[in-house]
Amino acid sequence: MQKIIKMIEDETEFAILSHIDEDADALGSSLAMLKMLKQMGKDAVFYVDKSVEKRLTFLSNDYVIYDNTKKSYELVICLDSGDLSRLGNRVSIFNNSQKSICIDHHYTNIGYCDENVIDGNMSSTSEMVYNLLCEMGANITSEMAKFLYCGIMGDTGCLKYSCASPGTALVISKLMEYDFDHADVCRRIFDTDPIELVKLRGYIMNNLESYFDGKVTLAWADEDVLDRFNVSERDTGNIVNIPRGVEGTQVAAFIKKTPEKTKISLRSNGKYNVGEIAQKLGGGGHEMAAGITVGTISVDEAKEKLLEAIGEVIDG
Repeated sequence: MQKIIKMIEDETEFAILSHIDEDADALGSSLAMLKMLKQMGKDAVFYVDKSVEKRLTFLSNDYVIYDNTKKSYELVICLDSGDLSRLGNRVSIFNNSQKSICIDHHYTNIGYCDENVIDGNMSSTSEMVYNLLCEMGANITSEMAKFLYCGIMGDTGCLKYSCASPGTALVISKLMEYDFDHADVCRRIFDTDPIELVKLRGYIMNNLESYFDGKVTLAWADEDVLDRFNVSERDTGNIVNIPRGVEGTQVAAFIKKTPEKTKISLRSNGKYNVGEIAQKLGGGGHEMAAGITVGTISVDEAKEKLLEAIGEVIDG
């Protein structure tokens, strides 16, 4: 961490970037980093890919939606982003800037920045940022603690996923000492949905598909289904937990198709490495959670490709 700390201390202008379709960890780690940099008197901007998922808008609006700006920065900090493709169009900011840092917990990350801190054993990038802030002697405020708490809880499923370690629980206990409503944070990210999304979830539950003797449970939604329920693709981030909860499931998948792209979200219940499955299709992630964008192919084509890749892992 010392090289990264020195780079942060030495530079003045910063851009913070995370992966496209920012989740709780991406937002939480980035917002906490942004606050620390501003606390240090730095000029810093956090760029998001597009509008933030509705369930996460309560966190903060201290970000800029990317508008194809070509601005150059002294230092770009990439958080929770496993490779350059995960930056989306914001890669132009990365390419135009002078130096770069990556902090990430995806073991598939190959280290694409000038300095990289990658630890696939960590629960989340938010836990890594918490450790960085402590090492730098930052004044962690209640707001920063809320951001980091949200990020860690988001990626660990409120500490119920296997990526959570005793060290993660210790960090959470320290964050809970700050003055914010930790129960409200968890309620908002796990237990609060617009009625349109609740109705979509009901449709998806009624159309689950099972493969490999129940080891694989698959959900899907194409643009017609999303339009029928008036739900944005952006707000379907937690849908993959529906098939994940089916008894006997080892690999859960959610395929969502819009006119612009077809995406696959994968989750593991422990036996199989979904990061390995995602890599076979050009995606990435980690053992328990991964994702892939497969062009604009149909849901049926995506199913065929996905099931073939899963079969190679399960049968192999």
